[in-house]
Amino acid sequence: RSASCSPAPVHSTLQPSRQPLRHCSLLSPMRAEGSLHQRARGTAARPARAAALVALATALAALGASQRCFVLGRPSQRRLPIVARSAAEGGDSPAEAIVLKVLTPEGVVTKQVVQEVSLPGIEGRLGVLRGHAPMLAPVGVGVLRFKHNSQWEPMVLFGGYASVDSDVVTILASECEAGDDIPTLEESQKQFDQATSAMASAGSKTAKLNAKDALKRAAARIQAATMLAGRKRS
Repeated sequence: RSASCSPAPVHSTLQPSRQPLRHCSLLSPMRAEGSLHQRARGTAARPARAAALVALATALAALGASQRCFVLGRPSQRRLPIVARSAAEGGDSPAEAIVLKVLTPEGVVTKQVVQEVSLPGIEGRLGVLRGHAPMLAPVGVGVLRFKHNSQWEPMVLFGGYASVDSDVVTILASECEAGDDIPTLEESQKQFDQATSAMASAGSKTAKLNAKDALKRAAARIQAATMLAGRKRS
């Protein structure tokens, strides 16, 4: 008797699932949380970027508004139009010219192109030529001398401040005298003698300070009047 030795087919009870496995079910909250953090960082960085852009725009605007403008490495022709006008009128050459402006509470005393400026500083005289570094300094009672068309001209200042920037000298004076407002040499000498007598007879500190101030004013007027007298004789 022959018996069949072929095994009976075994039907497995484990069938592959037709539903896809959700391997990201545990990572989805983490990814969502990371996305929220990235959005939060982007939102927080926006004000910083906006502030940086505003600062850059302000710096560029200040650079463009400054008088020392350069276009393709060359100075702008609009830098100092008053210098160009002076050169066209036969004045000082732009290669050595600077702009001098003197202002008082009453208004602008003078605005012209000059070759050189000598200021009465608190600790001594301050000379300014073209290309001078930016400067802000107080000025005392004394004579402002400036060279115009190769000739020195005086102006009496009674204190204030002077600034130098981009070949422009601006003086803010509490009071000044120029031209015909400067007393003659005889009148200035008389004022000097009166101030000297008042200084000698001053009994209080206030009187001494007033006499000292009058003495400085008279001495400055003598210097300016001497310059004007010498120019008339020549």
